Amino acid sequence: MKVRNVLTGCFLLFIVAIAFAISVNAIAQERYSIIIGKVVEISGRWMQVENEQDKTITKFRIGRRTVFNPYQLPPVGSKVKTEYLQYNVPVAFYVTILGVPKGKTAESEKSSGLVLGKTGVPVWDVGDTWTYLYPNKRQWRFVVERVEGNLYIVDVGEMDKYCFNKKNLEIKHFVNPQGKKVYPLNENLLFGIYLDPPIYVGKKWGKIISGQSSSGTSLDYLHEFKVISFEDISVPAGELRAFKIELKRSIAARSSDFLRYYIWYSPEVKNLVKYYLAEVSGTWRLGLSDYELVSYNLVKKHDGED
Repeated sequence: MKVRNVLTGCFLLFIVAIAFAISVNAIAQERYSIIIGKVVEISGRWMQVENEQDKTITKFRIGRRTVFNPYQLPPVGSKVKTEYLQYNVPVAFYVTILGVPKGKTAESEKSSGLVLGKTGVPVWDVGDTWTYLYPNKRQWRFVVERVEGNLYIVDVGEMDKYCFNKKNLEIKHFVNPQGKKVYPLNENLLFGIYLDPPIYVGKKWGKIISGQSSSGTSLDYLHEFKVISFEDISVPAGELRAFKIELKRSIAARSSDFLRYYIWYSPEVKNLVKYYLAEVSGTWRLGLSDYELVSYNLVKKHDGED
């Protein structure tokens, strides 16, 4: 009986090995199809290309497995060579930019977020709205109420309005119900994004912010940013492309006391889509910090945006 079981097991292993070898051989024989043509539209995770031979339009899926040469999304109108595999939809694996329309370079589209791995500071419009969700299921809305000079005045559902610098999305101050300026304390410093354009994978920057500890002591806080990757991320608002940024926040005089966050900033959404506390060292009084984007509504679509 034991011998029979051993022989049966060996036979099954032999069958599995043959099946595996066949599948590996099939994958090895899989060949990319190629289309050369003009990019007519890029929207989210899709790129449409007009074949230069028969003028048919193919809609390709693009994502983290897509390799662009050079390392950027091609501007609309560019001539590209797209190597792809046909699954349920055509999936682009290699996109080589063969030519770019005159006056439409990667640098000219930097601010729109179309450059893969590099972008500038977004333009917010009055009425732009983002809704976020905390782990305890509480939601909060982030609404651009008005623009005053070089400031965005934002309503986050509190008595005071947040005032963001248009150049880097740093919080400059608050405005209370009486219209007077109020400067942020320790617990409010994390809302600032402090972008240092252009943003690209590998970019590092830092900023020292003065504030107060929970005991009221004046302290300087060092914020250190590092862009880790440009990747797909899934949040309640959907599948998005975003920069993953490491944020280390420490007390300037005591570097051993720090918080380490990972934040995801999406040029498509023009704001953060996820905020995650990864590490705590030292004594910090923490409230709710992690959150994800639930929904968003952008009033205006600027040139090059989806």
